[in-house]
Amino acid sequence: MAGLTFVELLVAMTVSAVLFAGITHVFTTQRRGYVMRQQIAVMQQQSRDAMGFVTRELTMAGYDPTGCACAGIETATAITLRFTQDLNEGRYHRCP
Repeated sequence: MAGLTFVELLVAMTVSAVLFAGITHVFTTQRRGYVMRQQIAVMQQQSRDAMGFVTRELTMAGYDPTGCACAGIETATAITLRFTQDLNEGRYHRCP
């Protein structure tokens, strides 16, 4: 007799289904890990951007090339920092 019996066919289909389920589980787990790592990378980049912005602003705190803009740190507490800076290099401010 040539061919497969019904039992052999059922066994082959069951083994194939189990293998397919395992491969699908591995793929799904890898995909979740990739998405999580991608989100972490985006958050880290946004944190770097925010820190760069704060660093640039604090570097410019008190920048006053003409000496008449009254720029500098006004108040500083544990949670706030208020400062002024001369963004236009005194071009639109008349010194006394």
